[in-house]
Amino acid sequence: MDVVRHQPNQGWIEVIVGSMFSGKSEELIRRLRRAQIARQRVQIFKPTLDTRYADDAIVSHSEMRISSRAVANARALLELVEDDTEVVGIDEGQFFDQELPAVVNELANRGKRVIVVTGHRCSDGRNSPSFQTHKRRRTVSAMASDAML
Repeated sequence: MDVVRHQPNQGWIEVIVGSMFSGKSEELIRRLRRAQIARQRVQIFKPTLDTRYADDAIVSHSEMRISSRAVANARALLELVEDDTEVVGIDEGQFFDQELPAVVNELANRGKRVIVVTGHRCSDGRNSPSFQTHKRRRTVSAMASDAML
């Protein structure tokens, strides 16, 4: 059975945004696993600042996990994402530098499906980066938390 692939340079961006404990990382892991099941080439990244559960994996609060690579800044993604990669997963986008939206757009311009998880606010209180791109190339999934903080 052949897997349907998008044409080169037809990438897009999926932004998963929400508060803490809203299931953002679980949703990212779910989407990435579906891509892997579809035999798509997937690379997964998180910021080096995120050492909560594991250095080499994205781990949800419910202990779902998927292997990932920690990177120091957004620019490093451009060097690390391989040409044959079809799907790029990025967790905890609010902990990356302000170049992340430009880097994500560049990856989409290279034909990648880029899935980014970000909270509503950065660790220093700023609003999370805005991922502005052509509306046909971006979807936003807002996650709500049932947790009482």
